[in-house]
Amino acid sequence: MLFVFVSVPVSGHHNAQNDGDCAQTDAHCDDRTGYHNHYWLKLKRLFDLDMGEWGGEQLVSGSTMAAQDGRLFCIISYSVPHWNDNSARTLYDYQVQITGPQHSGVFVLQPQGQGGGGLPVTLTLKGVSGDATADVNFSQWLTFNTLQGVDEYEVCRKNELSILAEVTQSDILQNARAGQYQGQFTVTAQSNGLTVSKSFLVTLTIKPSIMISGLTDVELNFDGENSIQSIDQSYCVYNLGAGAFQLKGESVHGQGVFALRNGNNLIGYGIETTSSNSGNNSWVELIESTFVSANSWSGDTSHHCQGSMGNMKFRINIPEQNMSGKPSGIYRDTVQLTVVPL
Repeated sequence: MLFVFVSVPVSGHHNAQNDGDCAQTDAHCDDRTGYHNHYWLKLKRLFDLDMGEWGGEQLVSGSTMAAQDGRLFCIISYSVPHWNDNSARTLYDYQVQITGPQHSGVFVLQPQGQGGGGLPVTLTLKGVSGDATADVNFSQWLTFNTLQGVDEYEVCRKNELSILAEVTQSDILQNARAGQYQGQFTVTAQSNGLTVSKSFLVTLTIKPSIMISGLTDVELNFDGENSIQSIDQSYCVYNLGAGAFQLKGESVHGQGVFALRNGNNLIGYGIETTSSNSGNNSWVELIESTFVSANSWSGDTSHHCQGSMGNMKFRINIPEQNMSGKPSGIYRDTVQLTVVPL
């Protein structure tokens, strides 16, 4: 009787030669069996990236989180002889790419629950010092980049990586509003006909940012006969994303009204304010200790309204009858202006 045995190469996933790492929830693996070798490609421990809060810094950044034991994510491509799993691994180069939301070829984070465009973010793959991938620094992800496999670095802990995300202050001031920004990106690795990929979420919270500047002291003189109106005084209100705001004035000497004081004598006065781009009919009377706003008020996109005198102006009004019977002298008040975003 004749017995015939035929051996053929088998491809696909094989539990018989499964790597223990690939049974973990934080591992993404692909493998195949050739005639002589079993090939593996692993991507492990790639978690989400929380950049935290931006509060005005020149640069806000964050890196992919490590596992609880401190290990970073890794990518490794290797083979072991098909008939001897205990043999040393042979390491291979692999190609890696990241994809995700882009605008004009630049990665962006998208605003959540609000309008506005994307916020540019730079993603850089960083190698860990002392590992096989120590000097990797890819800042361009539009094509696949090659990382070298080195035989003496045959385990994942010697092939660790991190992804650094960076957003600049200038991009935030130009593009962002207060709120949360997110982007879901995907790392894809290829080697020896194998492919693995894993998505991760990048999150950045933009805190509200508003500032008032450019206010100057006002000196008035009463001629004894006429009401007083100061000349227009310019000032600047910056608000992140050029958003709307409201304004409140508080008098040191008045309560519910603005008042100048000289000893026990008080002179009531009014403050009007408007946007510098509005007409003469758009002045809004401030109410002491009460927030007011107008549809035409929007913050400037630079901290001190660079290139202009200011985006807002105010003036002081004192009716003649408020000064009637008041003794001569110097009357003073200090007003604190407070702005908050709407």
